[in-house]
Amino acid sequence: MKIACLGWGSLIWKSGPLPVAGEWKTDGPSLPVEFCRISDGGELATALCMNAPAVPVLWAWLNAETLNVACQALREREGIPEERCDGIGSLLTG
Repeated sequence: MKIACLGWGSLIWKSGPLPVAGEWKTDGPSLPVEFCRISDGGELATALCMNAPAVPVLWAWLNAETLNVACQALREREGIPEERCDGIGSLLTG
């Protein structure tokens, strides 16, 4: 299975453990991303916001054997608690 991760904001510019295979690519889809939440550290943070204008996001392949492994790696990288079932989304194609 090939797994890609969409990224914007601190996922791109703030280093941290994520099994990215290569560089972030700039030809990703456009999504409604806006500074619309406060991070755990009290900073203004970007997130998907249905009323925001769509902007291009980046993407990268992940070195992960399964979707569960990829989601767990992203969960750990972003500090999303296990009980937050809405913290990471996925879309299967093919």
